[in-house]
Amino acid sequence: PTAPDLVRDVLLRLPNGHDKLANGLLFFIAAVKGGDVSELLGRRLTRQFESLAPALLTRLGQDMAQMQQGYLDSPLSHWSAITIPMLFGQEILEARLYVGRDPESGKPSEADEKKGQRFVLEVGMSQLGPMQFDGFVRQVERDRSFDLIIRTAHALEADVIHGIRGIYTNAQEVTGTKGQLQFQHGAQHFVQPLADIRHASPGSGPNTILA
Repeated sequence: PTAPDLVRDVLLRLPNGHDKLANGLLFFIAAVKGGDVSELLGRRLTRQFESLAPALLTRLGQDMAQMQQGYLDSPLSHWSAITIPMLFGQEILEARLYVGRDPESGKPSEADEKKGQRFVLEVGMSQLGPMQFDGFVRQVERDRSFDLIIRTAHALEADVIHGIRGIYTNAQEVTGTKGQLQFQHGAQHFVQPLADIRHASPGSGPNTILA
């Protein structure tokens, strides 16, 4: 493979807007928490980078370390934030992922039976405009639920809603998850994680959470 092929393979391992969104995000969050790029790439792809593009692998490792730092030391009271490239259709877009933090400890919460894991994914689509995916994943014994609210500035066309529902339903069938999908339109419905910023020391601020 060539360097562009390796970059393509990395993108394929990132969360995407096609299917298995919840599983992809949870996998990515776990890799960021570990701070080890090989957890994201896997052994085969890591070995290929070591052989063909070691400088690029080093850069990816540095980016992962920055994401881990921003995730663990977020200036937000209730959220950790990560900026990542994501595949939506044929587009590669920059998305901002907010992961819910435990309000009692101030640390990123775990996707466990008691609390579950909430995330908010923000992305600007070229045709649909700004979108927000507000998801909650809970694992109870062997059953996993994934509830999702999709927010847009303007109402989506019926065929777009039908297509999204089809992707969501298909993902449920493939992964065996349960849950509900809702749509909201209007800027007043958007969650504003950055409004949650804590009083920070001089020189810190919203930009410090970006990878």
